[in-house]
Amino acid sequence: MLVHFTDLLQKLKPWAETQVSPPSIPIWRALTSEELAKSYPNTLFFFVDGTVLKKWTSGDTKIARAEWNSKHNTSAYVFFVVVSSKGTIHCCSNVRLGSTHDHTHWKQAGMVDKLAKAYPADLSQGAFFIVVVLCIYS
Repeated sequence: MLVHFTDLLQKLKPWAETQVSPPSIPIWRALTSEELAKSYPNTLFFFVDGTVLKKWTSGDTKIARAEWNSKHNTSAYVFFVVVSSKGTIHCCSNVRLGSTHDHTHWKQAGMVDKLAKAYPADLSQGAFFIVVVLCIYS
């Protein structure tokens, strides 16, 4: 099952990367809710939410441990999405095994470098801040 799922993801990756990417600063500002834009005019907000895809538990103990998501008490695959304040998806991480911690996943995905590349310091556009909000649900 994992082989088929991974194969499908690899085939969809080139297409998905052309569909989901950080927008330009003017587009991002247009996608920011009016309330946030008024309160924080020079700030780009990114909302990050992790998702757990429950799956059957492997009979192989080593694989079962790697897939086990202790927060949700299930075997799973995990990924995260980065959205605008209006809910438009702009980035989707690679799928990892369920035991991967959110912070580790964020670092492995190189998100800080991706954001720095997408939004290089350009004072001609005025100073702005990038705020990443991690959505946490219990």
